[in-house]
Amino acid sequence: MAAEHWRTLQEPTWQKAEVKVMFDQVSGLLITGHSDVDLGKLSALADVHRLPVPIKCAILPWHALAAAVEGRGEIISTESDQESP
Repeated sequence: MAAEHWRTLQEPTWQKAEVKVMFDQVSGLLITGHSDVDLGKLSALADVHRLPVPIKCAILPWHALAAAVEGRGEIISTESDQESP
C-alpha cells in the first residue's frame, strides 16, 4: 500500500501545460484581484492583491507546484536575490 502511494506521488497526473495555465490564472488573480475565468473557491483569494506579503505567501505553493511538475530540484522562493533576509 505505501509503495503504491509513493508511486502516485512520483507520477504526476497534471501536465506541465495545465499547471502553467492554472499558475497564470491564479497569479493574475493574486496580483490584480481579477480573473477572466471562474476559479471556484480560489476566487476567495482575490482580495489578497491589496497586501504584498500575503501575495508572496499565497503564490509560493503555486511556484512549488510548477517547479515540481517541471522536475526542477531547486529551492523555491518568492524573494529576489536583491532583497535582504
